[in-house]
Amino acid sequence: MDATKPIKIFETRIHEDWIDYNGHMTEARYLHLISEGSDEFLRRIGMDMDYVATGFSYYSVETHILNKTEIREGEPVAVEFQLLDWSEKKLHIFQRILHGKTGMELASGEQILLHVDMKENKAVPASAHIIKLLKPIAEAQLKLPWPKTAGRVGKQRS
Repeated sequence: MDATKPIKIFETRIHEDWIDYNGHMTEARYLHLISEGSDEFLRRIGMDMDYVATGFSYYSVETHILNKTEIREGEPVAVEFQLLDWSEKKLHIFQRILHGKTGMELASGEQILLHVDMKENKAVPASAHIIKLLKPIAEAQLKLPWPKTAGRVGKQRS
């Protein structure tokens, strides 16, 4: 995995049952793609089902999705991952949903994940095994430019 640039996490096509009454991908499927991307990254750093069976996992505690354009049935998409910040207890991640042929950014998602002791239901440091796999990725990824839409907040009404 080349962590010196955003990481292409996975590719897929938009399925017929992902399409809403407006003829484009339903809102929930944007989250679905972002969730699949974060799950794939977590597996790459050692958080698989064997790890979860030990009573520890990462939980999403905040998610922000920006839909830039409609995505239609059958279109190829790729999900690209970037680690923005991390600690032993927390990951701040950013993902882009890109058109699989043109590379155009269709949407982005930003998440905060906490490493949790599921028995105690509280944030705790990740295992040494995860930290060992995560550290070199973080060292490379934190040198990347901050995505323009990361940390973006919509205008609030007064």
